[in-house]
Amino acid sequence: MSDPLAYVGLDLGISTTDAVAGWAGERSVHVPTAPPEESARAALRLLLERTGSPPGTLVIAATGVGAQRLPRRLDGCEVRRVAEITAIGRGGLGLAGGREALVVSLGTGTAMVSVRGAAIEHVTPGNGVGGGTLLGLARALLGTDDVSEISRLAERGDRTRLDITIGEVCGGSLGALPADGTASNFAKYAAGARREDVAAALLNLVAEVVLWTVLLGLRAATQSRAILTGRLLLVEPIRRRIDEIGARLGGALVVPQRAAVASALGALWSAREGVAE
Repeated sequence: MSDPLAYVGLDLGISTTDAVAGWAGERSVHVPTAPPEESARAALRLLLERTGSPPGTLVIAATGVGAQRLPRRLDGCEVRRVAEITAIGRGGLGLAGGREALVVSLGTGTAMVSVRGAAIEHVTPGNGVGGGTLLGLARALLGTDDVSEISRLAERGDRTRLDITIGEVCGGSLGALPADGTASNFAKYAAGARREDVAAALLNLVAEVVLWTVLLGLRAATQSRAILTGRLLLVEPIRRRIDEIGARLGGALVVPQRAAVASALGALWSAREGVAE
């Protein structure tokens, strides 16, 4: 009798590599992305340190931009590649439930897939705004790319000192658009602006661009529900802004538990179900 298989879901993203064990309560770890083999080995080493030996022969279910650059075997373990759109769709729907939705991956940039039953399709428009945008602009405007510091600054800031709101332009709300909605991001920025206000406006800019992209994606895919996943949701001010706007959309936006590692889970579940390249 052959040994049972123990799967690891591995999402090799542009900025971060996530690994999820198919045992030990699907525990997860993450490491900064380096060359793909180096990132994969670092993530697997850390995961096994925390979960102990796998209960069977280890199989790596790899997805993300770095997956195609992994060999077919890594340190003696079989590598099964799962298409990124499959991992995004399977992970989002597996966490949130249901049979159809627009699943959005909020990582270094923003990617979207439409899921209807077994059919998973890439949706345009996605865009290049995401966590990478946040860190790059923060380095330029704030002199730091420490997300904790950016968030702390933003908590003490006021974005309306830099953004023009709809209320300023119209004297109040405009139809369904609230008075505190943004008419123009960063329009009042000038040299000497407080770092706290810049941080608040920057986080709001990223959150709003991502959300408007999601709304366009819902329309393009003729879907009524968007499942949001990805590590950008771990940035508290961005998550709060998404929740604020989402509350006005009647439940159209869903953020499931474990959304940050949805793609790694999607790769794991897909490979376990026999869906791999």
